Amino acid sequence: MADEMVRLAQRFVNTTYNNGATLGISKLDEDGRIGWPVMYALTRGAQATAAPAGARSSPGSPSRPATAA
Repeated sequence: MADEMVRLAQRFVNTTYNNGATLGISKLDEDGRIGWPVMYALTRGAQATAAPAGARSSPGSPSRPATAA
């Protein structure tokens, strides 16, 4: 069964994030069915929107190169 709000969220991700390319993911099917690809895309989109410029790209990676004292 398809959910209209899920379909709208899928369309939002596809149109806002260049069919997923900006987030490093594949284009979402706009079928209204929830699943891990949708959840992952929404999480990545929220992180991309909330992250300041130059923020670390993945957990554990330094946000800027270490400098010598």
